[in-house]
Amino acid sequence: IIFNSNKRYKLPFRAAGNKLTLLIIFLFLPALSCIAQRSALKLGDAIRLALQNNKGIAAYALKVEEYRSLVPTAYSMDKTFVTLGNDQNNIAENGSPLTVWGIEQNFSFPSTYKAEINAKKIDVSIAEAKFEVLQRDLSKEVSQSYLETQIFSAKQDLNISLDSLNVISDVIDRIHQILNLEN
Repeated sequence: IIFNSNKRYKLPFRAAGNKLTLLIIFLFLPALSCIAQRSALKLGDAIRLALQNNKGIAAYALKVEEYRSLVPTAYSMDKTFVTLGNDQNNIAENGSPLTVWGIEQNFSFPSTYKAEINAKKIDVSIAEAKFEVLQRDLSKEVSQSYLETQIFSAKQDLNISLDSLNVISDVIDRIHQILNLEN
């Protein structure tokens, strides 16, 4: 409706009236976009950020700490039980049953504790190795993505320069056509 009507709409400001203002705006517009751009991220920084912000890596780091904290529990012994009872089969001289006190605690041979601590240390080393593998896999994925991005950026720059060469070639062809028409 607006495009087909003959009615002219006035803008709230006078855009075309002051050519100097428009020229200044168009000159500083590219400079403003350059200020807003971030600096290029380097591969090492990208890997460091990925390792810091990856939730899977952080969760597995906590799992490694859990395995480390379980190593001292290999020496844990069972609870000590204290019992008190009346022995009805053994009657004292005064005719009352004997009161029997008992203390009971189970513990294993020292070699069993040694084997348990070795098993827990092996669990820790396995968890640490898996953690390192996860970190290397993430670093590999980030590196591949970074390199793909760099390749695509280089291809884009190449295409832009080729496109500008095509435009220049078209302009030169046009100039040749104009010069040939004048002669």
